[in-house]
Amino acid sequence: MILALGILLPLACGLSACSVVSAARQPEKKDLTLLHNGTHRSALVAEFGQPIRIASTRNGGRVELYDFVDGYSAEEKIGRSVAHGIADIGTLFLWELAGTPIEQHFDGTRMLVQVTYDPSDSVTQVAYLKRPADVEE
Repeated sequence: MILALGILLPLACGLSACSVVSAARQPEKKDLTLLHNGTHRSALVAEFGQPIRIASTRNGGRVELYDFVDGYSAEEKIGRSVAHGIADIGTLFLWELAGTPIEQHFDGTRMLVQVTYDPSDSVTQVAYLKRPADVEE
């Protein structure tokens, strides 16, 4: 029995890092409040990265398409990691059979947002092409 624990416990500890580490490495929460009229383009590029498509408008502005993953706050990621760790210990690491697939499934929300700018690079219109249900336009 002790020999079995001596072999299985280190193996399980190695596996336990999977859901705990996966939860900690989830994508960061994006500041969606920046997506409104008047925000300067530089703020959006800093938060969401470079747009995947850029087109000029007739009035000298532009329309850009942003594709990003909206993840989780630091508090959410820490809470999930701690919960996985406690579940691992409480179930002698059997939780990994459920915890790892859970973290692989809940890996943020892909967002596709079209932003229109005026000639001075201020937002004039935001259109959510792919968004979660709880984001208001």
